[in-house]
Amino acid sequence: MKIKLSIIGLLFIVCSNSYGFPGQSTIRTSKDCYKEHESITISYSYFPEYSTGWVSITEAFRQPIHNQRIMARGSSGQMKFKGLPKGNYKAYGFAVWKRNKKRCTNTTYFKVR
Repeated sequence: MKIKLSIIGLLFIVCSNSYGFPGQSTIRTSKDCYKEHESITISYSYFPEYSTGWVSITEAFRQPIHNQRIMARGSSGQMKFKGLPKGNYKAYGFAVWKRNKKRCTNTTYFKVR
């Protein structure tokens, strides 16, 4: 019985790392601080392959209003956003799972000076 449970646990770990689950996906910027109007590079990983995913940037401390939005291609990769004016910003990773449930998978903050 213990061996069967261990194998099931191992399969869960392998599958969750391969396909990603809510809360496991990551996004990050290539820098903490960008120059004004410099392109913003964001890397993402562990986006579920069976979902529709995208990354959105908005001003920090506001609800995500999708000022800039780029669709994710595959479970991991990089995307470039247009440069922004000076300020504090937040990038959101989103995915839509089965039954059209949208979920924010992860966030990251960055500055433009």
